Amino acid sequence: MIQRLRAYICSSLIALTWVGFWTAPANSETAAVIIGNSQYGAGLPDVTYAERDADAIRAYLTDVLDFDADNIIDLRNATKAQMETALGTATNPQGKLWRYAGAEDGEVFVYYSGHGVSGLSDQRQYLLPIDALPDFAELNGYPLATLYRNLQNFKRATVVIDSCFSGSSAGGTLFPSSSGGIIVPLSEPVNERLTVLTAAGSNQLASWDHQARLGLFTEYFLRGVYGGADENSDGVVWADELKAYLDDTMTKAARREYGREQNVSLTGNVNRVFASFTPDRKPVRPGMSDSGVSGKAEAAAEPPPTTTAAAPTNAGLETDLQGDREGPRILHFTQRYGVAVHRAPVFDAPKKGAQTITFLREDQALMLTGRTPNGKWLEADVNGLVGYVRRAAVADLERGELRHWQAANSSGQLKDYRVYLRKYPNGYFAERAVELIEDDTVYRDDITIHRPPPPPPRKRPPPPRDRLFMPEHR
Repeated sequence: MIQRLRAYICSSLIALTWVGFWTAPANSETAAVIIGNSQYGAGLPDVTYAERDADAIRAYLTDVLDFDADNIIDLRNATKAQMETALGTATNPQGKLWRYAGAEDGEVFVYYSGHGVSGLSDQRQYLLPIDALPDFAELNGYPLATLYRNLQNFKRATVVIDSCFSGSSAGGTLFPSSSGGIIVPLSEPVNERLTVLTAAGSNQLASWDHQARLGLFTEYFLRGVYGGADENSDGVVWADELKAYLDDTMTKAARREYGREQNVSLTGNVNRVFASFTPDRKPVRPGMSDSGVSGKAEAAAEPPPTTTAAAPTNAGLETDLQGDREGPRILHFTQRYGVAVHRAPVFDAPKKGAQTITFLREDQALMLTGRTPNGKWLEADVNGLVGYVRRAAVADLERGELRHWQAANSSGQLKDYRVYLRKYPNGYFAERAVELIEDDTVYRDDITIHRPPPPPPRKRPPPPRDRLFMPEHR
């Protein structure tokens, strides 16, 4: 759950959304929404660097996360109608992002930079379109709860908020006639599909970096994902690694430059990767001019310059690594398993025309070690051979599902199949487990469930014969 935030308004709100890639289904696409709201009317202070923030994030998406530029919905100074069209509404979540991603379990990324506001009457949190008024956020703002709920239609998502919710912005107060009171907004539910990173505490102010001409959080976020947060030099920047880096660098910068505290908060699922690269070839941030990003980032042997050293970090359970740039780019992960849904070839490369090295039989379990950026190919360990299979040929297994299924098959006892069903009611083998439990004896993969034979039927004593029909004894 998001921590309860205090205040009316935020200086700049950034939302990043990422859906877990290793579970991407066949034909899924990576898609993104970038919104940079800078120019507000009705006497509201502008978010001076919001459009530059959006430019920098677009470069990060294409250079570091390898997004297709055609799949990025890029909005600047968006109205409420434009935001609803891109992100969906409370009654219809199928906006442009849903269409670009191809399906509910496609891969998406959302970025928002602009004002945010808390409703005066309902105490809910809203993104503020440029045609909205803070006093009427309940009517013309974009509800943060709607964003979270719509993003839960995808497999996994990450939301990062650069916001103070303190009643002021870095450009000045948005409620000059207010009494300075504090509203505690209601917390919005966040499930395990979402990762939420906020840039400031409930009573803190989000700052700007005037030298970089970006939001302070955005500037240090970019420094981190371009390699600054990779303290252990393994080529992976995790969500908790990034938070540790921001705690050390951004928090110190806010205290040093502005004399105030600004602390990030990470909630939800922390097993998210924000960047992956060859460890000795960290990406270099492209330069920015007044018109935006100039030039595409390239790999370099040295990390990008930072003014503050990174903090020690902790690694997570899942990892994405980039392969050799001259070969196929593979995003790797660990401890993932799948099962072949039908007989399928295994190739020596993730491309059309590759050579077949072996075949998967139907229902064969295999360890998944990586995927291509577009999610259409999986790298797998098949009996000691590293090969590539089409995503459509493999179904995902939940963590521990294969182990419980194999244990049930090994014992052949109904109680073990019931244990599997309790743990994985929607698992890949659930239907078969039900069949095995319901049938007296079912053969599957040479596994037989033996039940003790039923007892023989009890013989009923013959009914007594009526004496009237019995012959007389002579």
